[in-house]
Amino acid sequence: AALAFLKPGSLQLTALPPLSLYVHFPWCVRKCPYCDFNSHEVKGSFPEEAYLDALRSDLEQSLPLIWGRKIHTIFIGGGTPSLLSAAGLDRLLSDLRTLRTFGTYKSGVHRPTFSDIDMQSRRWLIDRMTDAGLTATIDGVGNVIGRSCVAGPKLLMGSHIETQPYGGWLDGAMGVIFAVEMARAVAEDPALAGRGVDAAAWADEEGHYFPFLGSLSFIDNISEDDIDSARNKFDGTALRDALSLAGLADLPRVRCEADRYLGYLEAHIEQGPTLDTMDQKIGVVTSIVGSWQ
Repeated sequence: AALAFLKPGSLQLTALPPLSLYVHFPWCVRKCPYCDFNSHEVKGSFPEEAYLDALRSDLEQSLPLIWGRKIHTIFIGGGTPSLLSAAGLDRLLSDLRTLRTFGTYKSGVHRPTFSDIDMQSRRWLIDRMTDAGLTATIDGVGNVIGRSCVAGPKLLMGSHIETQPYGGWLDGAMGVIFAVEMARAVAEDPALAGRGVDAAAWADEEGHYFPFLGSLSFIDNISEDDIDSARNKFDGTALRDALSLAGLADLPRVRCEADRYLGYLEAHIEQGPTLDTMDQKIGVVTSIVGSWQ
């Protein structure tokens, strides 16, 4: 049933607002390269009447799950186009696969913070941000930040590109490359003129030297003494020495400009089976578990 995934009690609301339904036709007149749904191009006549009859029956059977709520609006369409163009999606996947080549190990990646291969990937990322129209820099703790030049409101997006030892190739990387491509898409969309996206790759989120080093530095929540005392948890290398060897020691640390951003958004690959077992493509994190290695 169209509403079978709704179960009483699954939404903890103090009041139940009216429903708005989006009805998607699973057949499109023309198969779009960027459709959000698994649509199929029509072969022959469009079976609209038969589909609507089936939909009406489906909704009537599901009415008890609506709990007496009014249906405010019904949208009928063939799918919601993604903000990313077909070329943008291809570029996003290509960039993710290229980033994977920096430290490929079996089916994953080994790219420790401030290693030679990590610094190569950060320099490559600066080029990708620049190509997307951002002003890109690397700061004194290794954060790579691409800034939009628009004067209007901006959203900050990002994640990290160093990896856990012999880790997954999409962990962190997806959020960074997605941010870069979203910055390009927003800049190219006339409907979003005057708005922008900044992209960031935070350094050492995985905690080889200091957990969340880059993001803590960005919000000015790590001291110089913290940096002085930090050591690599695997080989004991001092963070100051690692920054010097990476060519970052003389660079300033970039701090967040609080009035610059509407908010922060990070896309991340799920590291568990929930979405897969629910047959869902995307979700919003409501809780998280930290695992120490």
